[in-house]
Amino acid sequence: MLLAAGKTSRGNAHPSNLSPYSVILQYLFESARDKLVEALTSTRTRFKVVIPAEVDLPADLDRTTCRNAIFLYTLPRGRDGYI
Repeated sequence: MLLAAGKTSRGNAHPSNLSPYSVILQYLFESARDKLVEALTSTRTRFKVVIPAEVDLPADLDRTTCRNAIFLYTLPRGRDGYI
């Protein structure tokens, strides 16, 4: 249901620049934001969610309160293509 609704809202295509995992996270932020943020900030859970840099996060999301999230960042590349 989540995937079908997300695909429909994007012109019947999933984002091509995201992995399947990232697509699901993106759709969760769009359709179940409150529940996802609650899970990421909860002190009662003992899990971690990896959030790749390619996932568009809500502008008002305070990353410092997301104790159950591991945010990945894309490192800039040098002129020769290496990090």
